[in-house]
Amino acid sequence: MILAEAIAQRCGLDLNLVEFDSSGQIISHATDGSWSLSFVPIDDERRRRVGVGPAYYAGVSTYLVRAGMGLANVADVDSPSVRVVGVEGTATLRSAVRSLTNIVPRSVVALDEAVALFVAREVDAIALGRESIQSLLGTVEGAAMVSGHFHKAETAVIVPRGRPAALAATERLMKTLKEDGTIDAALSAYGLAP
Repeated sequence: MILAEAIAQRCGLDLNLVEFDSSGQIISHATDGSWSLSFVPIDDERRRRVGVGPAYYAGVSTYLVRAGMGLANVADVDSPSVRVVGVEGTATLRSAVRSLTNIVPRSVVALDEAVALFVAREVDAIALGRESIQSLLGTVEGAAMVSGHFHKAETAVIVPRGRPAALAATERLMKTLKEDGTIDAALSAYGLAP
């Protein structure tokens, strides 16, 4: 939110935050006018659907798993006996599907649903970004994070496709925000390394 506030302030615009359950939902609403600028992890599929500005953060995805199952690393999760879930429409789930050779992960609409399945012991692992997993570790009893990752993605600012002037303005603004330290300060405020 800090970065969105900085962009709105620099542009002299009011900030109207629109909430979605996942980055996949943000992308699916790219053509309905519900948002004009957002931030999501980028992959080739998303590059085809939205205008992509400069990346400002690189994150990795791995698995939240049930402690005590002997799942220590990413490779351990790829077993026919492990039930995996991910949030549909996300780059993380698409990468998990590509990387898993012995199982097909289940998809759900929202993270809350995935966590509920995990808590109810209906799944053994959730494919998620590392930062999301770290935020869940203190709140989901019996959860652990495996070592390694199956996906690395840059997060970038995006605009709906077909808006070249907005994309060019966003690119210039992100360059300024990077140079003046605003992006690093926003990442640090959320405990992310710039």
